[in-house]
Amino acid sequence: MNGNEKDNLNLIPQDNEPEKDAQPVSETELSAIKEVMEYSGDIQPLDDLEDAEYVELDYTDAPNENQHDKNKEKNRDIIKKKKTARFGGFNKIKKKIITAVAVIIAVAGISVGGYFLSEKINVNESPVEVIFETEGQTVLRLENGKEFTMGNVSNVAVSEDGMKLYYSVDTASKTGKYDIKMIDIAKRNSLKKAGSYIDSGVNDGWQINSDGSFMTYSKTQKGSTEYYLYSGEQRQSQEITNNLEEIFLPPKGDIVYFTRRSGSIYSLHRLRFGENAANVQSGISYAQKCSSKDGMSVLYTVDSADSSKADVYVVSGDAEPTLVCKNVDEFYPQNYTYAGNLYYFTKNQSAVDWHDFITDAYYDSDANMTKPVESDYTKEIGFFFKRNVLDTTAYNAAKKKYNNKLLRDEIRAELDRIDIGLSTKEEYTCFAFDSTGSHKLATGVTLENIVACADTGAPRLIYRKAVIDVDNKINMDKLVEIASNADASEAVDYVKNKIKGAYTVSEDCIYSWYDGSRSLEYIIEGYDSKTKFEFGSRSVLFAINGGKLYYNEITASDVGEKVSIAQGVTEYSVYDGSVYFVKDENSMSSLYYYNPTAGSIKIADGVYSHFTDDESYAVVLTNSDTDGETMTVGVFRDKKYEQIDTDVNLNGFVCSGQNFAYTKSDNSSVDNEGNAMYLYSPEKGSEKINDNVTRIIGVGK
Repeated sequence: MNGNEKDNLNLIPQDNEPEKDAQPVSETELSAIKEVMEYSGDIQPLDDLEDAEYVELDYTDAPNENQHDKNKEKNRDIIKKKKTARFGGFNKIKKKIITAVAVIIAVAGISVGGYFLSEKINVNESPVEVIFETEGQTVLRLENGKEFTMGNVSNVAVSEDGMKLYYSVDTASKTGKYDIKMIDIAKRNSLKKAGSYIDSGVNDGWQINSDGSFMTYSKTQKGSTEYYLYSGEQRQSQEITNNLEEIFLPPKGDIVYFTRRSGSIYSLHRLRFGENAANVQSGISYAQKCSSKDGMSVLYTVDSADSSKADVYVVSGDAEPTLVCKNVDEFYPQNYTYAGNLYYFTKNQSAVDWHDFITDAYYDSDANMTKPVESDYTKEIGFFFKRNVLDTTAYNAAKKKYNNKLLRDEIRAELDRIDIGLSTKEEYTCFAFDSTGSHKLATGVTLENIVACADTGAPRLIYRKAVIDVDNKINMDKLVEIASNADASEAVDYVKNKIKGAYTVSEDCIYSWYDGSRSLEYIIEGYDSKTKFEFGSRSVLFAINGGKLYYNEITASDVGEKVSIAQGVTEYSVYDGSVYFVKDENSMSSLYYYNPTAGSIKIADGVYSHFTDDESYAVVLTNSDTDGETMTVGVFRDKKYEQIDTDVNLNGFVCSGQNFAYTKSDNSSVDNEGNAMYLYSPEKGSEKINDNVTRIIGVGK
């Protein structure tokens, strides 16, 4: 059978199809055993046998030598005949028993050998290569070129290794529900029988994990929705619970997490297949699945005693929850992945007070000023009739001065009661939680001035510091003037509004990172507030500003000078220590690859889109015509570009990892409803698969 021929096996389920894994033993194989059993009545117990006959030899006359030999031979013949007469039948039976045992062993050997031979024949080692629709049917094609027709399929999901396939079909009642089945690609019988039936009446939205070992699905009946976990290994479903809110299926493993509400109580639970569900935490306020190809954790929060704060936890597998931090003021869960970096913040008690914003020339003198008394402001008049007279001018001036002092003290007291720094710009300490624990990264961070955080790898933070403009200070006399016309609180409000403008953002960025034992901070010079940063590996930082792409090398001691990569950049994507970028050249979009060691490499002109699997491999689509409906496809690998095909339909292109499938409107399919489909892999190159494909459903990796 060549690669384009279809296997005669049909995946459309056949009703009442008998199992063919076990075969009955034939009548011929049992005939030897039957023959032995017919002689079973001839077997006698040993105690019923006659005694051996005694033969007396006469040696009174001395015989001659010849006579002695004759007698000896005669006696031997007599004994032999006696033995034959008594035991001959038993020996015949014994031979038949031995023959029967040999036959039984042979039959068993044939059966066992047949079983292993059957299992060997049943094995398929070729994974899913592509799934497509043709002539109203869904076709599954394996890497060995064999194809299986699956019928009219609604949805398909394939494990990462391409050895398990789950699919759904509309139920006969057409109620919007589905029948779900699973095909074990490793077994030809499973392919032949359309796999194992899982359940019917299933809602849309079922999902499988990456290795295909488990699946979750739901069914709604009489207003109640029940959720199930299916084991592909054990071919069994287990009910999880009903009316849950969210279910979190890990990429591998047999434990699922789910949330549900009971009244006002929001709770997190987990269930291992074959066991009862266990409550992880009641009274949670938030839950989120954090997953990567390596595993899954669930991040959740519990409200702190202070309702404006939260306690943050992470839990994975069957382990106990890990407390990330109590009383968190802010955290960034959106980009947190399994074993990645979770950034959280606690609010600082500001190190800034009102003296940093207000010029108070009276502070020291007011501390020593006392209330004026009249006796200190009298003067003696007269010569003959002397008397003390109050110097009202001096006394009133002292009283005014003292009253201003009291007003300044009241203003100072109001300022001391508030956190001036926090009333202007709230400052935080930033921490990063990773697989090794929590690490302090930076202090004095303002949330609005955070520029970038590294989601994976070493915890890294880029931010701009909020600094005070010392030339924009307030004079205490101005506050006294305001308070004189109103009260001290009005003066404090004036301070709050005025010093908001006293905070400015530092021109240079701060690069803070945890090197495995301590946190280090460096200044990144030469970038303004419009710059966007992308983290590469630990030693690489990329930045773009106004279409200009830059690179900085990071060492254990500092951040190197920025290096210009290109101008006119419209998009870019970073992979470890390399970057792919598109720039405008001669009214076209050109794709480049850059690595600090290799420099810039031009890949192609007229680029429509590109798909990067890793830093050394990219699939590239370039425009074939002016209407933009057909493309030229090529691959970039080993730092070289290779054109694969032209006139590729844009609407018929599916890429998965380093493999991709596409359709073309060539002459061979002009009379067909669909188009010719091709499949590319680095190992096989591009090959035509079918002449009449209406839809490409999926491509194996």
